[in-house]
Amino acid sequence: MAEGVSKDAISIIPDEQEAIDTALRMGKAGDLLLIFADALTRSWKQITKFRPEGAPEPSAQAPAPPPVSVVGEALVDPTPAMSLEGLLRDERGIRVAPEVED
Repeated sequence: MAEGVSKDAISIIPDEQEAIDTALRMGKAGDLLLIFADALTRSWKQITKFRPEGAPEPSAQAPAPPPVSVVGEALVDPTPAMSLEGLLRDERGIRVAPEVED
């Protein structure tokens, strides 16, 4: 409020599960939503299983594989290479690895 945010624009939701649900429902395509949770496993399941109202079932919205072009005898994948340096993959998904001091 000291920086000019209206009191009506601020919501305090003490229950973590309810706060995450509210934030997920408020989000729109293209938004970046940061969630800092205490109950990580439960919160992660809540996030990954969230479906906006009217959204198709996950199996119905699986993206098609990217097209592959043939140039001469070589196959060319149009998907640009992406560096995975600094990322970890585990049962919670993919996340940024903490930096280790030299």
